[in-house]
Amino acid sequence: MPDPLRERRPGTWELRVALGPHEVSGRSLVRSVTVHGDLDDAAAALARWAATAQTVRAGRRAAPGITLGDLLTRWLTAPHGWRPSTLAGYTSMVKALRADPLGHRRATALSPQVLRCAMAAWTSDGVGPPTVDGRVRCLRSALSWAYREGILDSPPLRGCADRPPDRPVCTPPSTPSGRSCAPPRTT
Repeated sequence: MPDPLRERRPGTWELRVALGPHEVSGRSLVRSVTVHGDLDDAAAALARWAATAQTVRAGRRAAPGITLGDLLTRWLTAPHGWRPSTLAGYTSMVKALRADPLGHRRATALSPQVLRCAMAAWTSDGVGPPTVDGRVRCLRSALSWAYREGILDSPPLRGCADRPPDRPVCTPPSTPSGRSCAPPRTT
């Protein structure tokens, strides 16, 4: 990047601050600001703008160590413009998912196989098919949001196809029990 501080004419300075890559195109985002005053005024304004840009860049960083429960809470509190009934339904699902062993797992460790194991465990615990489907929809929505927001580097459930209409809601995995796939609960 060229010099971030240059004098356009006496008493008028142009500040150039890099904001980092664009989320979609990957091209570098640079903002230009004009400041009137002397070199000290321009340097102080550049320091302020650079600090703001650093905050913007830090907000875009991925959080690979975030647990699924914490990610669900962030997703639920983010502004979505949901109707009250949608918010109430998602709040109920998030509460159940945070209490589940899946909620203590790192969000990046969630895979289609782990999700299938969790679905089998929920079914064996007596959770009905509509509730299991609702939990899966909630997880998929939250993980997609986290990927779009840059919280996750890649969508963990990539490759997890929607359930074909002729298959049952939950097919138990080929393990002795669904709970064997879930991580041990940490306290």
